[in-house]
Amino acid sequence: MDELRQYAKQMASSITDPLERKETEKELYSNLLESYEELCKSHVNKQEALQLTLENFGEMEEVEEELKQAHIKKINKKSLAAILGFSLLVVVALYVILLLIFNYN
Repeated sequence: MDELRQYAKQMASSITDPLERKETEKELYSNLLESYEELCKSHVNKQEALQLTLENFGEMEEVEEELKQAHIKKINKKSLAAILGFSLLVVVALYVILLLIFNYN
């Protein structure tokens, strides 16, 4: 369903990482499509099911902002892990250097 795919794409557009954006877009589309299909099964006409699906999902600006904030938090966790890993590497390297210096004197 093109309208749902476009809606999911628009909502995920604020995510800067291309892989994460594509994954989020697929997940959003899947959720939207599931909701739409459930409404169609409950004997709601297709146009009304589409409208209700989009309304139930929330305002686009709010969803975009929530996705953006979630992505920022994820980036911050990745950055913290990278900094901690690098710091550990530096400490180990300094330890080895000090061992080498004091063992040769």
